[in-house]
Amino acid sequence: MRNTIHIPKPSYPWPTVYSPISETFYEEESDWYDNDYDFMSPESIKRYKKQRLVQVGAFMSPTTTNRDQFRPIGRFAVYITTFDDYVELMPLEELKMFRDRIFEVMTGEDPRPEEKGILRQIAAARREFLANGMPQFWIERISNNFHNFITYGIMEETPFKFSKA
Repeated sequence: MRNTIHIPKPSYPWPTVYSPISETFYEEESDWYDNDYDFMSPESIKRYKKQRLVQVGAFMSPTTTNRDQFRPIGRFAVYITTFDDYVELMPLEELKMFRDRIFEVMTGEDPRPEEKGILRQIAAARREFLANGMPQFWIERISNNFHNFITYGIMEETPFKFSKA
């Protein structure tokens, strides 16, 4: 006999606000996966497409009605999620190099043609954020925060993942 736990759906005392344009990015998101996430398995890409991660951007900025402003938010939601899953069991030295390259791209360098497509997504988001008025110091802040997330989040737990793998 199975034990079943019934967990109530969370409810909040404020209304959920949905972006009026969030559902217009699914085809574009699918193209991102097809063109820039080919370093992942086809099964993974198929699962990600079903998740519609670009929708996360709608909750990050629900009142955004300009597609050009929303696009980098959606890109960010996709690349930060896929990145975390992709590097989960990456060897620490390889992860350090990847972290440093991501930081370089986030702060202004363009990815080389032979590099992973996720770097093209990161560079595209950077350019789009800047084109839509995000100040350079915010780009630096996001870059530093992502670097710290990798260093003190993912890299700190890597030895534990390998010891239990």
